[in-house]
Amino acid sequence: MKKTRFLLMAVSMVLCAGLWSCEKSLLNSDDDPSDPTDPSNPTALEWVDLGLPSGLKWASQNVGATSPEDYGNHYAWGETTTKSTYTENNYRFGTYGAYTKYCTEGWGLNGFYDNKLTLDPADDAATANLGNGARTPTKEEWEELFAHTSHAWTTRNGVNGCLFTASNGKSIFLPAAGYCSGELLGEGACGMYQASTLVEDNPAYIWGYLFDAGNQEVWQFGRTEGYSVRAVRGSGGGDTPSEGGFDQNGASNALFSVSASKKVHFSKGNLQYQATTDTWRFAESQLDYVGSANAAISHANSGWIDLFGWGTSGWNSGAEAYEPYSFSWDYLDYLRNVDLTGSYAEADWGWHNAISNGGNQTHMWRTLTATEWQYLINRSGKCGLATIGGSTRGMIILPDNWVAPNGISWTPASNFSGDYEDNILSASQWQQMEDAGAIFLPAAGDRVYDEVGSVGGSGNYWSSSYDRDNEDWAYRGVHFHDGGISCPAGDGPHVGYSVRLVKD
Repeated sequence: MKKTRFLLMAVSMVLCAGLWSCEKSLLNSDDDPSDPTDPSNPTALEWVDLGLPSGLKWASQNVGATSPEDYGNHYAWGETTTKSTYTENNYRFGTYGAYTKYCTEGWGLNGFYDNKLTLDPADDAATANLGNGARTPTKEEWEELFAHTSHAWTTRNGVNGCLFTASNGKSIFLPAAGYCSGELLGEGACGMYQASTLVEDNPAYIWGYLFDAGNQEVWQFGRTEGYSVRAVRGSGGGDTPSEGGFDQNGASNALFSVSASKKVHFSKGNLQYQATTDTWRFAESQLDYVGSANAAISHANSGWIDLFGWGTSGWNSGAEAYEPYSFSWDYLDYLRNVDLTGSYAEADWGWHNAISNGGNQTHMWRTLTATEWQYLINRSGKCGLATIGGSTRGMIILPDNWVAPNGISWTPASNFSGDYEDNILSASQWQQMEDAGAIFLPAAGDRVYDEVGSVGGSGNYWSSSYDRDNEDWAYRGVHFHDGGISCPAGDGPHVGYSVRLVKD
C-alpha cells in the first residue's frame, strides 16, 4: 500500500515538473572550495539550534547548496558524489535483490547480507562533503523535527519549499528541490530528503521526508534515485555528544551500547598484573601493552603481564589453572563449559579483583559477554583498524554519540574487513580522538605456554562467555588483524589473550 501511494505521488510530481540535468556546477571559477568563510562555498553554512530535545542542530541549507533557497545536490542513498542520471544499473551497491552492502537476509548478492540499517560515515553524503561532524539525519530525527516544530508550505525568495519554525523563533527552510531519476523531476513542486535509515523489511527502500503543497510526512523512497540531503550535527536521541577522557576510577566518560538497553564505560587501558605483589592495574595509556615480556609469566615474576588464560582471576574455580600467572599446554587444566557470570562470576578478572588505579574495589568492573562484544562491534560505522604514531596498531571503537574532531577523517571497517592503514593517525590526532571519547584496543598479540607471538600484528580480547559450539573452548569477544575483524571467535582457554574491562 505504501509503495503504491508513493508511485502515485511520484507520477504527480512528474506531471508538474520541468526536466533538467541532475548534475550541476555549484562553484564559480573564482570560488575557493577549501575556504569555509567564502559565501559561495557549499560548506559556508550555519548550524541552527531549534531547541529540540536531543540538542541536535540542523544545517541552514542543503548539501551542495550556496544558500538556504538553493536546491543543492542530489545523491543516491549511500553515494557521496553526484551523477548525471540515477538508475538501478549505475547504483554503487548493486541492484534490486542483489545488493552488496546494506541489506538483510535474502536481499544480497549470492546470499550476502550484513544487517546494516544505517549509513556508515564513509557512505554518508553529508559527512563526506561537509565533514566537521555533519551527517544525514536518521528517520527518528526527522520525526523529532516534525514533532517539535511547526511546518508549512511556503515561498521564499521565489522558491517553493517547507519552512520549519521552532518555539524559540528559529527556523530552517527546505526548498522543493524534486528528485533525480533519469532527469530532475518535481522541481518546485515537491521535496524528497534522505534519512540515513534503511527500511528493515524491504532494504530496496529508505526512509526520508516527503513534502509538496498538500502533504508533509516521513516516507519510504527507492534507494537508487537521487534525493536532497539536509545535514545535522550533534548526537540526537536525547543525549549530548560524547565527552572524552576518564574519571578518577579510570572509567571512560563516554558511553558505549552493548545491547539495546545497556551502555557501559570502558577502562582506560588493558588489564595488567604483577605476581610478586599480587597487584592489578590498568595500563596508563590506551596504547600500552607488555608484549614479549609476557614470556616471563610465573608466580615469581616481578614484571607485569597482560596476556591471561581464560578465567584466571585468582579465584579458585576448581580448575587446576586459575591463577593469573598460570600457564599450561593443556586446555583441560582451565575452567571450561561455564560462563564467567552467575556462580562463576568471581572467575572474571575485573569482578573478583580490586584494580589499584581503577577504584581499588572488588565487584566494580567486569568483562563483556560475547553477545555484548558482538552488539558493540556491529554498531554501524563505530569500529575500524588503525595505526597510531607510526607504529602502534590496533582497533578503534567509537562511542555512541560520536562527533568527529575538526580535521579528523575516519574510515570504519566494512563488513568486518579492514586494514591497519585505513586510519593513519599521528599521536596528536589520536589524542584528539581520545579527547572525543574514542577507545583503542592495541594489537597486543597472544601467548601459548610461555611463547609470545603476533605482537603488533593481531589483537585478541577475551569475553566472559564459553564457546557453545565447542564447549571446551571460550570466546574471544573480538579478534582482529591486518585484513579483518572476527566477533566473536572461539579458542582454547589455555591461550593468553588481552582483557579490557568495562563498568556498568
